[in-house]
Amino acid sequence: MSYFAAKTIVIAVYFLVLDFNFGPMARNYGNAHRKFLQGMMCCKVCNAGQVKKLFNLCYDQEEIPDFTTTIVNLIRDINRAIQSYHMEIRKGVDEEDGSQCYALINCYEGSLSLGSSTYTAVELEFFQKLMEAVVQSDNGVVSSISALNIMDDLSKPMTKYDGQQLLERLTEGKWICQIGGKISLSALTIMEFTQYLKETFPDDVQTCRLCKQLVLKGSKCIECDTKLHCHCVARLFKDNKRPSCPVCSNKWQSDDISAPGTSQGTTRHKKQSIQGTKRGKVR
Repeated sequence: MSYFAAKTIVIAVYFLVLDFNFGPMARNYGNAHRKFLQGMMCCKVCNAGQVKKLFNLCYDQEEIPDFTTTIVNLIRDINRAIQSYHMEIRKGVDEEDGSQCYALINCYEGSLSLGSSTYTAVELEFFQKLMEAVVQSDNGVVSSISALNIMDDLSKPMTKYDGQQLLERLTEGKWICQIGGKISLSALTIMEFTQYLKETFPDDVQTCRLCKQLVLKGSKCIECDTKLHCHCVARLFKDNKRPSCPVCSNKWQSDDISAPGTSQGTTRHKKQSIQGTKRGKVR
């Protein structure tokens, strides 16, 4: 059984002991906290809309408090109760669209498990190598074929069929994302393994200077290699006719901006380049 699975069982028991009076903590911890934590344990990761729905379900309909002010205190109280079990509800950002999300993560240092005893040692080895391949790629994604080829480098080789089944399980478990034959790390994985990725791959990972979150899929400045999330770039450069890098202050030029709202900026750079080429030919 993995470390995270063992801690999950302890937390389930913890729900029961919290029914008794344990001093100041008991006064701040009630049924709403239990329901919210149970919901997070089932979902693993939720977007902002799902968190708000879960929040509403935790209270009687006629007594629902203000979400914006209460959710912060609710999560704070839960985190205080579960911190001794190396678990935490953490707020993060989805790299795909920049939306806020929340995840119940294992923050035990040195533990590389996936929250389930159903993953074998060789399957965890594959996941570790898959993370390495994604992090060391240029754009934070690897092809499904490249992922399956990792099977040949494991201490106990797996068949491609077993590998495909494992990829599906990792997707269903919300550890990876598969879109159009491309595999990337999910918001849950990035939030849970942020420290591990920073320490293991210090030369390959960056923190987005705008949202302060780990960035794997993003847009890179061609002058200083500063990497920003595409959605952060879109917000920063919206209606800005002369966007500049927040680090080196040079004009921002990048061909890999793909987030909504950045296509015009990318097109503008390409048009300027084409026009400059034409003017050069005329001269």
